[in-house]
Amino acid sequence: MTKIIFAASALFILLAGSPATAQQGGGGRITFESLDADGDGIVTKEEFMANFNPPARDGRTPDPERAFGRFDADGNGEISAEEFENRPRPQRN
Repeated sequence: MTKIIFAASALFILLAGSPATAQQGGGGRITFESLDADGDGIVTKEEFMANFNPPARDGRTPDPERAFGRFDADGNGEISAEEFENRPRPQRN
């Protein structure tokens, strides 16, 4: 019984994915991996502009240039995984 529960849990995790590996989709979740097209661990501005596609909120689509500036905390023109994880998050009411 324990083996079945473990296998089912592992399958769920594999299919659902972790927040860090889920791809941007209908829910609009933006992940580091969905932005890092070449998988080198750094998101360049070009990768960001090509892959940043969040859903519109309140009828407005976020400006990619402005969003890149918020993600790129150190201003070096690239987004690291650490910068992505520590990015400012929108306030939800």
